[in-house]
Amino acid sequence: MALDGLGRAVFEQGRQAEAIEAIEAAVSLLRERQGVQDPATCGALQNLGRLYLAAGQVEKSIAVSREAVDGLRAGFGEDHPLVAGAMMRLSACLYMQRDLDGAEALLLKARDVFEKQSGDESRMDVSTCLNNLGRIHEGDLEQGIALHRQAVAIRKELLGDHTETAFSLGNLGVALATAGQWQEAVDTLQEALDCYARAGHTTGPDIEGYRKNLEICRHALKMV
Repeated sequence: MALDGLGRAVFEQGRQAEAIEAIEAAVSLLRERQGVQDPATCGALQNLGRLYLAAGQVEKSIAVSREAVDGLRAGFGEDHPLVAGAMMRLSACLYMQRDLDGAEALLLKARDVFEKQSGDESRMDVSTCLNNLGRIHEGDLEQGIALHRQAVAIRKELLGDHTETAFSLGNLGVALATAGQWQEAVDTLQEALDCYARAGHTTGPDIEGYRKNLEICRHALKMV
């Protein structure tokens, strides 16, 4: 567990290779001592999957993320929140591989599990599933926009001015822009940037991306 924590810590410092090495060692020890169905083992596998994905090692990320899903499913059953969380993380790997059908199936199952739970944490997990489903359905604009709206509504209610709320607003704004709904796209992207600012964030890759999209939408609106 110390190795797992060390890996996550050094990853935050940008020491990617060292982080992966530490968590690989943690996974090896946990597999041997605790078994593949233990939550600690599966947690370390998911951490390793995130690091592999960040390093662009998508196949490795899918393999360890799938091992975590299978281990938790064997230990807790199909409808446990731990399994749903692991499915949600595996879906991100499949999305990066452009296996959109596989990613969608996992997210729908995870959403169904979370919706049966009580509490704000489960509702936040539902909003994450909805947000990610919206990204998957970017080609079906009406459905994608509807999913993003649902995610925004939950996050506004639970979090108010928060980076997660702003992120969902930004995704909704981009979807509206893709659909050519320029005025609402402008309003929503501006709301996203304002929400980020109220949450104490004015710079960053997502913020810069939404800012650029806002300028594109404003220009398009003038041309209409």
